[in-house]
Amino acid sequence: MTPAAAPSRKHILTVVVEDYFQVGAFSHLIPSGYWSRFETNLRRDTDIALALLEATACKATFFTCGWIADNHPEILRRIVDAGHEVACQGYFHHGIGELSPRDFEIDVRRSRLAVEDATGTAIRGFRIGRGWIGPQGLWALDALAEAGFAYDSSFRAAAGDTARSVVHRHAAPAGPLYEVPPSGLPLLNLPLPGRP
Repeated sequence: MTPAAAPSRKHILTVVVEDYFQVGAFSHLIPSGYWSRFETNLRRDTDIALALLEATACKATFFTCGWIADNHPEILRRIVDAGHEVACQGYFHHGIGELSPRDFEIDVRRSRLAVEDATGTAIRGFRIGRGWIGPQGLWALDALAEAGFAYDSSFRAAAGDTARSVVHRHAAPAGPLYEVPPSGLPLLNLPLPGRP
């Protein structure tokens, strides 16, 4: 296959690296402590994604959790070797309401170290593993800046908050954190995000 011509317009493309048993819909049935008991499809699925990206001459950011970094580091190295960015989703897939601020901070730092060890690269980005960070969770953006992340892609602005619904700079006490909210379509004057 011949790679497609480079697009004239820039897009941000992200891929979530997770296995079928790690999705949020199964979290009440398959706790993270059982993940190692399941046969993985990560290698196959990642190879398919990498081949498609190569065939279309596209680059992407692959978000992954620290557990995958510790248990399948070779997959993350393949992603980096193919010229893509790898970013964090926390060590396990947690929603913002599932962890205390202190536990959230510990989790994101653990994840970042695991992913950096697996890839041999500095990790700059974060996206929460489950759900969204909303206006009441701005403390989490401060914690991400404190942990050394440069950007986050987890924030879902309140209806009508157009300033926070586009790429913007969050002024955290530890320094700036760029917020790159997921794109969406307006539905009944409310943002319809691209992922649940």
